[in-house]
Amino acid sequence: MAVLEVIDLGRATPRARGEAIGEAQAEMLLRAAALLEARFASLDTSVQSAQLACCQHFVGTLGGQTPGLHEELTGMARSAGVGIETLA
Repeated sequence: MAVLEVIDLGRATPRARGEAIGEAQAEMLLRAAALLEARFASLDTSVQSAQLACCQHFVGTLGGQTPGLHEELTGMARSAGVGIETLA
């Protein structure tokens, strides 16, 4: 059975919350990123281009519409060592 870790985020900024989550979940995020990147590498280059464009659009749109969530994802990606497009 999985053990859930409680992370006290207090009144942290969105980026600091993301960094705390990314640090606490880094191992899981890195494993998931490796699986996604392996699957991505197996795709046709035209599909890769379309998928990457979609993720970049999502991240860019997120920054304009919900900057707090964008900052949180940025912090999570950075502290876990995962690209934000992969995390998206």
